[in-house]
Amino acid sequence: MVSFGWIRNGVQVRSKSGGGSRRLSVPVTWKKADLLEKAIQLFFAENPNDKELETCTILDFKHHEFDDDLTVEKIFDVTKLTYFSFYLSTTTVPEKDKPETNNNEETASDTPTQTSDTLPSIPQVPPNDSEPFVMEDFVQLFTVNDGVNLELPITEEFIIESSQNLEQIKLILHRGHIMNELLEAFKSYSHINIVLEIEMLLPNGQKEAAFDGGGVYRDALCEFWSEFYQRLCTGNTCKIPEIRHDYDESSWLAVARILLQGYKQAKYFPSKLSRAFMEQVLFGTVVSDITESFFNYLGPYDSGVLKKTLDNPEEADISEIIDIMDNLGCKSLINKENVSKVIRDIAHAELIQKSMFIIDAWKTVLRNKITFEDIVDVYETKKINNKNVLE
Repeated sequence: MVSFGWIRNGVQVRSKSGGGSRRLSVPVTWKKADLLEKAIQLFFAENPNDKELETCTILDFKHHEFDDDLTVEKIFDVTKLTYFSFYLSTTTVPEKDKPETNNNEETASDTPTQTSDTLPSIPQVPPNDSEPFVMEDFVQLFTVNDGVNLELPITEEFIIESSQNLEQIKLILHRGHIMNELLEAFKSYSHINIVLEIEMLLPNGQKEAAFDGGGVYRDALCEFWSEFYQRLCTGNTCKIPEIRHDYDESSWLAVARILLQGYKQAKYFPSKLSRAFMEQVLFGTVVSDITESFFNYLGPYDSGVLKKTLDNPEEADISEIIDIMDNLGCKSLINKENVSKVIRDIAHAELIQKSMFIIDAWKTVLRNKITFEDIVDVYETKKINNKNVLE
């Protein structure tokens, strides 16, 4: 499955203007010429001889040209993508090349020429109006000559690719929909070498009166992780991400990228995530005491009973412990001799084993990116307690 978009004069054409994204299946043996022919059929079906097509070409998802002999199969094999976007790139006939009419009093000499001191010519972006926001309104900012920022709308698939010239990405997010929109944006690229700028839209479609000097991005992260805890996690004061049938590997990879980008750019870390879980992700083993994370994961009554049991196993109320362990799926026969080991085994099963699919996905993004010192800083140094507040 591929999609075709249309770029005119460097700006992507939106659906209401005859562009948008057209999804269809194509033979894997197709080459550039075949793709170009199909794109012309899609966007110029009513006028296949339009003069605009004299300079047309087909671009890949990075808006770059590619070899004529590359097949669709080879492109998918090289990029390892499961979905690919091609773009028909056209250029309208410049005004100065069109025949002059009697009503046109301007002459060629009246047209200003660009000198070496003027800014480079860049495509014009459609003005911002009061139209309802659509997903195509997500934009990415590239830096062109002399530091001029050029805004280019991206497709509904949120293709956001890093390149050598990419410095900043601007996302326009809706209040109340931040989690879904951030997930879709971060599904589309795998390189975390960007700076995000966030613009918020209120439910009525109006922009929030705020400039993102860092605070708006942190606000978006706060809303994202608050909803993440509620929808995708289990646990009491510490949270463990929970496997869901509607979240595949790409979804969990996107969450990991959001976590890493937030920590790198804004020093925002979702500290409600279990420390033991994060250590398994980052270091491949649990470094801290897993029972501490386990007790924070359980409710206050259950954790209180188990804490007393670990402190003094000889005085443990085995019947009460059996009730708690049975609710957690314990299959062992518990007695005073093995109760401490069983508690730790259940802790590992609940915090690590049940979420191993998520751990395997997250470690590909986060491992070697966040250090042990960072984890200590998050979970100990900056933990809110009486001692740290007084200090």
